Amino acid sequence: MKHTKIILLSVGLLLLSAVSFIWLIAHVMLKFPWHGLYHMTDPDSLLFARILEQSILKEKILLSDNYGCFPYEILHGFAPFYMYFLYIFVSFFYAIFPNCGFDPIMVAGCLPIFFTWLTGVMISLSVWFLSKNIVLTLITSLFMLPGYSAFMNYGLLKLAYDFMISFFIWAWLLLCTSFNNYKNNVLVLLGGLVTALFIGVWSGNPLFFFFATVYGLILWLTKRPDSFSYNEFASSAMLIGALLNILYIFKNGNISDPLSINKYSYFQPLCCLAGGFFLYFLNSLQKFKNQKILGLSLFGLFGLILVCSFYDQIMQALGFVLQKDPIHITISELRSVYDFSSILQNGKLAAILVEHFSWTIIFLPIFVFTKPKGFKAESGAFLRDWLLLMIFMSAFQVRYFRWPGIGLGLYSGMIAYGIWLCLKTYIKSEKYKQLKTVLIFLPLILL
Repeated sequence: MKHTKIILLSVGLLLLSAVSFIWLIAHVMLKFPWHGLYHMTDPDSLLFARILEQSILKEKILLSDNYGCFPYEILHGFAPFYMYFLYIFVSFFYAIFPNCGFDPIMVAGCLPIFFTWLTGVMISLSVWFLSKNIVLTLITSLFMLPGYSAFMNYGLLKLAYDFMISFFIWAWLLLCTSFNNYKNNVLVLLGGLVTALFIGVWSGNPLFFFFATVYGLILWLTKRPDSFSYNEFASSAMLIGALLNILYIFKNGNISDPLSINKYSYFQPLCCLAGGFFLYFLNSLQKFKNQKILGLSLFGLFGLILVCSFYDQIMQALGFVLQKDPIHITISELRSVYDFSSILQNGKLAAILVEHFSWTIIFLPIFVFTKPKGFKAESGAFLRDWLLLMIFMSAFQVRYFRWPGIGLGLYSGMIAYGIWLCLKTYIKSEKYKQLKTVLIFLPLILL
């Protein structure tokens, strides 16, 4: 019976992953043949494509560019790993297929599609290992077929680093909750590697690690069973990742501003280092009395040190997140999903939310106050908490849809599994036998 379930799960996941991949590449086929055209208008993607193309032509990674300031050059300040990854991937591809005839930019431009698909597969497999529940795994996999949030990250030639940000966020979260279940130190080392690469991809990573630190404090204050293991994983991963980046910067030194918030600098790993040390010391307080007072005092002390050390950078970051700059208000990706002034006039809040988050968003209040079913230990609560954070951030500013990406379907899948359990309970009674007919057509209704 066990082998039958494994075979059923494997076949189901293979079919769903195949459908997901075909779904993701459908727009590529629609634009074929390309005739040398660049089918992407996203300005960030165009900028990365230019830097990659110039790096290939000059046979080295460009640290500066004269685009928009010719004949002068400025350091672009992007975190280094992403450009190194694109450059090395293209070089490796042509070393294996030297006569393939494909444009190098097109080769790199397929990576967003592959990584988005890989993120979905990674989440589906993790749900299985965290639950050992075939129905839950298949339902969540079904709902992770590409939707609105996935569209924010993937696309042929969508070379902005958003797809990799989403991949590393989910990798970090899934490694963390897996460590809570299995207590394997290899997962901590992998978490440190993911943290290091994440810092090396996106200069805005301190926001994510700030949330990770505050979440650790909340778990610790509420004495949740997984608080110690979460803080153990998060502190170790953040310390490893931060130190690796500090060593890299110290060795290479190719930075124009040592404490820049917009460019790759010491600022990002130092913030991560502070969060790691805080969670480490927080776990160490368990042997003392008045733990909550000591924990909050420690948080205040670390916060004061950060504010005094990085006051200008923190104010700049808050201004960016809260759109205090009049220029930032005009950027479309910084707008909110909803506009209260227009909602009061036409009353379309529900329609807007369903458009962006699917019909399952109407069950959000229930999702907030219930523990997801089917998961081992605290994994369900952990995933619920982070999904709620990402849903809130996505509603606050459209660009944060890039954090969950294709993984936002996990929320819909968890809701659908809860509905399935309710229907299953009712169907067992004589009164609701007619609902069996509804269940037969339920997959078609959901799609």
